[in-house]
Amino acid sequence: MPRLLVPLGVLVLAVVGYTIYWHHLADATETRIVARIADWRAAGLVIDHRGLTIGGFPYRLTVTLADLDIAEKAHPLQWRWQTPSLSLTAQPWNLSHWIAVGDRAHRLAFGRGDRRTTIDATGESTRTSLVLDGAGRILRASVDLKGLELRGAGTLAATRIGRLQLHARWPENGPGSRLDAVIQIAALVLAGGGVLGRDITSAMVDASLIGPVPASWSPADVGRWRDAGGTIEIHRGQMLWGPLEIDADGTLALDSEFRPIGAFAARLHGFDALIDALAQAGLFDDDGARVAKVALGLLAETTAGGDARLLRVPVTAQDGMVSLGPIPIFGLVPLFAPEPG
Repeated sequence: MPRLLVPLGVLVLAVVGYTIYWHHLADATETRIVARIADWRAAGLVIDHRGLTIGGFPYRLTVTLADLDIAEKAHPLQWRWQTPSLSLTAQPWNLSHWIAVGDRAHRLAFGRGDRRTTIDATGESTRTSLVLDGAGRILRASVDLKGLELRGAGTLAATRIGRLQLHARWPENGPGSRLDAVIQIAALVLAGGGVLGRDITSAMVDASLIGPVPASWSPADVGRWRDAGGTIEIHRGQMLWGPLEIDADGTLALDSEFRPIGAFAARLHGFDALIDALAQAGLFDDDGARVAKVALGLLAETTAGGDARLLRVPVTAQDGMVSLGPIPIFGLVPLFAPEPG
């Protein structure tokens, strides 16, 4: 009997010790979160929530914020994000990796006055993985959204995305001069349609942002990145939209008016259908479309099967115009609208 008491006593002590440890960790985590929210508020963020609870004992540590409302009124975009609930979960023995699960409903608003836009988003599932360093900075982030529906004004009247995945990586030594990201979209349905129809089967971009990563999406911060020689290196971009299949790589930057400038090497299948669609949209007249088809057809090569033509052509963005080879295709607008005078 005494021999049984020893391992039983050890087990009881382990359970009691782990219970004390878990509750101490929960209290410390709540203290850190409250302090971090206070720091963000002092920095200008408006953060409201109905309650903060911590649960998940014994195998998880789950932080839940109800009726979360975050805004930055001093930001040029005056953005605001609202969601009924946000939960973050980590294992007690690994607090550098957190899984965030949001409510199905989100609301994002940005812009000023008459230009303010509100987007209501709902999703079948939303999941985010965050890997942090010792100082709490994000090193890696992965977002997986399924069945995402966007509702708003104009082209966002009823846009649907079957699945959206985003993977991003920051420098391990803290904020630096590079951000790597891959974004993949499947089954995108454009509410307002497009030159090649409403349905985009798939799209993918593998890119790196080079230069001091902007602190925010504002003309001042993005301008500093641009003026420091910032570029976006597109290692690979792919899209399948109706009859058009694009595969490209190249480099992007911004001009003095915040318009994209850059050069790409593109490979296109179905360029004839693209020219027809641009003509129907009024970007080409009939004569221009015929000339474009002939000019690009001379550059195209027949694939091995002989049933499709592959066009290898440079794509450039300069002076507010995108050109396919020597042929201007469409104009570009600045990323930031000028402030009303």
